[in-house]
Amino acid sequence: MESMRDINRVMECEIAKGSSPLKLDYIEFGDYSYQEITSREKLLELLLYLL
Repeated sequence: MESMRDINRVMECEIAKGSSPLKLDYIEFGDYSYQEITSREKLLELLLYLL
């Protein structure tokens, strides 16, 4: 597996070439990493969080 330093180096090279790679921050989900979306309101709440 690549180290974070390797990934950052590749991303910097891609940016220098004019690409714009997507970089995700580490997100901690805690003990409950899965939760079913049971209503439209919960879905909208999730989408607003992701934006």
